Order: sequence, then structure tokens, then C-alpha cells
Amino acid sequence: MALISVLSVSTVCLLAPPSTVGRVVPSSIPNFRDLGHTRCGTGCIRPGVLYRSATPSNATEEDAMRLPFSTVLDLRSAHDAQKDEGARVFAPKTAHLPLLNEAMMRRAMIERAKRRPSVFVRVVALGLAKKLVPWASLKDRIAAALDQRLAKLFDTVALSDVYWLIVSESVEELKRAFELVSRDEALPLLVHCTHGKDRTGVLVALLLLALGASEEDVVADYVRSHDWGISSHGRHQMVRSFPERLRPHLRDGLIEEWCRAPESAIRTVLRRLESEHGSVEAYLDSIGVDAARRKRLAEALLTTEVCEVA
Repeated sequence: MALISVLSVSTVCLLAPPSTVGRVVPSSIPNFRDLGHTRCGTGCIRPGVLYRSATPSNATEEDAMRLPFSTVLDLRSAHDAQKDEGARVFAPKTAHLPLLNEAMMRRAMIERAKRRPSVFVRVVALGLAKKLVPWASLKDRIAAALDQRLAKLFDTVALSDVYWLIVSESVEELKRAFELVSRDEALPLLVHCTHGKDRTGVLVALLLLALGASEEDVVADYVRSHDWGISSHGRHQMVRSFPERLRPHLRDGLIEEWCRAPESAIRTVLRRLESEHGSVEAYLDSIGVDAARRKRLAEALLTTEVCEVA
């Protein structure tokens, strides 16, 4: 194991007794967990090197000291991160690698609308009218009508559709995420997005599968986000992730549905990867995360010495 990797683990060990290394649960970081001890083939992930959470923007200085991450990987753009509430104490250590954006979601909704010609025609007509009408008051009314139509299209998009957008359109970003997590100097690393369930859930699922984790363990980790996701704090974060202009037009109950972490959502995207690529490994090969990269990832994260249940 590289010296810098050993030093990273030693740093965590100096801050907590051996029995608690990798099991610190900071109260100020929601949906937080250490992926240490996750079984991966004949080994497991070392505690204290790879964490996941919802946005840590409200983290306290005390919790930041207890968890001295070398890198915080935010799967949103820097612009989206600016919408966060809180002190954002980890901002100086944060790298942004956006896996999803509004343009991708808009394209997904338009593709859905095309399957319903009457809806698609209305959306296109309102979009053209918004551009062509010269009167501001009428333009505003048209924009509101268009937003109402677009908001209704969210009803046609499932969580698994969002996850498929990520694995099919954000391949460069996923590859770069794998490369970052494979670097000893980047560890310990926290990966997060806003809710810590969707973008983070997809990346972590791929990381765990690349390391040799079973699908059952991957699904079990994913659904652990459910209870926090449907909490009042989780719901608040999900509302903030939707474009502000669309929020008043969203169907009652839609936010609650998007806050959930049903195992069917992650299993659906895994089945589709297998259907279209033959296996998850073949998909990873196709995006440049080949066997050599996966071996490097395992060297950075795995051990056979601390595989007790977390």
C-alpha cells in the first residue's frame, strides 16, 4: 500500500479510538455514512477513507475537525452549490463534478412529451410564443403556462429515468470520479450532492460494484437513504433542488415520491445496464473505467484485515 494511503488512515486513527474509526456520525451532516466495512469480494472497504452524505453545507467546525477529509466531491455544479444554506465549511476542499443538470432533465421531459403528441405540441407552441411575443405582460403569462406544462412532465419521469440519464450522458464525469477516488492523496473523501440519494446513490453503486460488492449490498446501501429522504429536512432539500419557477406547479405528492429510495429504482437501472452492455463491468469498460482502473480503485480502498460488520 502506498505510504500516503497509510498516512491518510493514520490521520483518522489519531482522532478517534480504534473502535470508533470509520463509525463517527456527525450530527450536522445529514444522510451521512462511512462505506468502510462494506464487503467487496474477498475484502472490504477500509473504514475512514470513503464517505457519502447529503450536502454538508451546515456542518459545524467541530464535526469538520473530527472528519478531516482530504477531498469533498460535490456531484453538482459550483453554481448549484451556491444555493446551499449554511456556512459551507468544506468549500475550500470541494471539487465539483456535476452528474446532472437542468438541461439534461429538460431533454428527458421533452422526450417523454414526444410520446404524447398533444402535450408535445402545446409545449413547443408555448416555447415559440414565449420567444416571439413582444409584450412583456403577455410573455409572462405564456412563460407561466409553459412552466405549468413542464412541471406536469415531471409526473412522466421516474427516479430510474433520472439515474439512466446519469449513466448514459455523464460518462466523462463518472470516469473522472473513479479516477479521483482512486488517488491515495484524495483520501479520505466525502462524496455528496444535495439529497445524497440520487447522484450520490448512482456513483456509489457503481463504485461498490466495480470493487466486487454484491448487488444486495449495493441495494441495501442505497435504501438506507430512504428514512432521511422522506424526513422534513430531506423534503426541504428536495424542494430546493427543483427549479424555483416550477415548484408552484408541481403535483401534490410528487416531492414525497422523489424523496423516497425504493430498491426498484436502483435495480431498474442495473438491469438496463446489463441489458444494453451485457454487464456492469462491460459498461464500466465502455466509459474508460477498465479492469486496470478498477484494480487501482481496489488497491486504494480495500483491505482484508478489518472486515468485521460495521
